[in-house]
Amino acid sequence: MGTVAVTWCSARGPDPLPRAVAAWCGTDEGTVTVGRLCPRCGSSRHGAPVAAVRSRPAPWVSVSRHGGLVLVAVTDLGPVGIDVETDTAVAFEGVPWTVAEAVLKAHGTGFATRPDGPGLRALVAGCQVVGLTAPPGTVATLAVLTSSPPGVRVEHLNRAGAAGSGRSTTAPSTPPPEHRSGR
Repeated sequence: MGTVAVTWCSARGPDPLPRAVAAWCGTDEGTVTVGRLCPRCGSSRHGAPVAAVRSRPAPWVSVSRHGGLVLVAVTDLGPVGIDVETDTAVAFEGVPWTVAEAVLKAHGTGFATRPDGPGLRALVAGCQVVGLTAPPGTVATLAVLTSSPPGVRVEHLNRAGAAGSGRSTTAPSTPPPEHRSGR
């Protein structure tokens, strides 16, 4: 079973993506380059986050920001999406907002695909979807385009970007029933 590394941190600290990718790849941050890439127009000025690592295939990455939180996912399993929102976020066709956004990110379309369109449930069924433990008042979801449920390793960083005392590791997880995919 493959694993997804999930990192929670404060939005006031340094960008956590290079550190999370370096930790995943077992290298130092100097070998990691991060940027953005729009799947529709190819621009590097907007779009999904991407990472490149010297002398190694790049992992799949996703980033979500909400209020003072940043949530990062890194994996070799396949395209990944992650989202964190308030626990009052709306649902589309019975699909919670964080599930919709994480799935659309994993599919590489983001909100270029309408979340209230007829294809959302089919996209959800094509992903492994995992509800994550989130701070009070928020909800978070991870989606991975893979055939097997992923294990999830969670890390909490302090503002300086160092692993804090809240660091935890979880065993391979089983998503709650309302977050299970059709695969």
